[in-house]
Amino acid sequence: MKILDDRGRLFGLVNVIDLLVLLLVVAAAYTLFTRFVADDMRYDPGAVPVTITTHVSEVRQPTVDAMKVGDTVYDHVTGQVIGEIVQKEVEPYREPVDAGDGRLILAEVPERYNINVVLEGYGHDLGRTIRVASYEVRVGSSLTLQGREFSVASTVFKVEVGR
Repeated sequence: MKILDDRGRLFGLVNVIDLLVLLLVVAAAYTLFTRFVADDMRYDPGAVPVTITTHVSEVRQPTVDAMKVGDTVYDHVTGQVIGEIVQKEVEPYREPVDAGDGRLILAEVPERYNINVVLEGYGHDLGRTIRVASYEVRVGSSLTLQGREFSVASTVFKVEVGR
């Protein structure tokens, strides 16, 4: 029995071109799956629910407007999903200023805001740390929040595993 017959069929069963097209379709499907579905850790059986509270400091109104509850936040390096914004609190940004009598007081800075953002997502509890996307998330660590319309640096205030 020949490997390739006179009609171009492999072992007399499958046309080589049909087989190559099938392999190409399978490879494309796998690539799309890993890019758009597998990067989302909720489909990872080892992932645990994680709630992260972050603080974004001294931003302008357009940034406040761009960040919305329900937005998906991505890792700016890998593009993996960090989580979804479930809560957003905006407060005026304040700086210490001299009151004129030797005291320092906190005064609001016009058109500057702080945002406290709560994210819910999935990560891995590695024992010594929690990994979400490419970040090892700890209180005090930096976390870049990137969405469709924003990209801001934040500081982690709280990390909770499970919901």
